Amino acid sequence: MSLKSTGALSGEIQESLSNFRVIVAFNRQDYFRSKFDEANEVNFKASVKAGLANNVFTPLYGAASNIAQLIVLVYGVHLILTGSLTIGLLVSFVLYITRLYDPIRQLAAIWSLFQLALASWDRILEILSLTSTLTLLSKTKDTENENLISFKHVSFKYPDAEQEVLHDISLSL
Repeated sequence: MSLKSTGALSGEIQESLSNFRVIVAFNRQDYFRSKFDEANEVNFKASVKAGLANNVFTPLYGAASNIAQLIVLVYGVHLILTGSLTIGLLVSFVLYITRLYDPIRQLAAIWSLFQLALASWDRILEILSLTSTLTLLSKTKDTENENLISFKHVSFKYPDAEQEVLHDISLSL
């Protein structure tokens, strides 16, 4: 959601900048300012939500990993004191717990890339679903040998130039 709103904000800025002369000519700064403010507000809210999600879940994964290591360590020390476990086995169990939480941390790191891919995929699908508004001419016997556009013996020279750029060109579409 955050990346979609960032894209919408970027599009709004691009539209405003590319139409700057028209905006000024028709004195419509207020309209474009309100559209920008609206897109900016949506982007701000989505960014805050994404930031909260990232900044809440990442420490939770770390805390869960640390708590699991602490539990294994405390229970392991208890087992060592009773003679049921060796120090080497305790170290290996602590390393196992550390390795157990590594994929969860990696998934948390990849989550933002996954969100970027989803936002990009939505935009790609939107573009691919566009339909053409061009009308296609059907081919009939009457129009089979006719050309839509024909240029015969066309020459062209720029107004201040001495030499022709195109000389006696013919083409048919």
